[in-house]
Amino acid sequence: MYHPGKAQLLSPIPERRLYSVRETCQLLNLSPASFWRRTEEFDLRKIGRRTFVTNESVERFLVSLPKAG
Repeated sequence: MYHPGKAQLLSPIPERRLYSVRETCQLLNLSPASFWRRTEEFDLRKIGRRTFVTNESVERFLVSLPKAG
């Protein structure tokens, strides 16, 4: 999704509203331990016993990472 004036990702995250923690770790190439240490950086939602991460918070996390080089 394009938003004028916002930083754009090179390969957009597939358009889903929620991702499981496992899917989020795979998308971001994070270990589960690294993810759980950084949970304050994500918007988490519960459905029953399962925890999900919002698409918006995954995109916000990616944009907040420092550029290499």
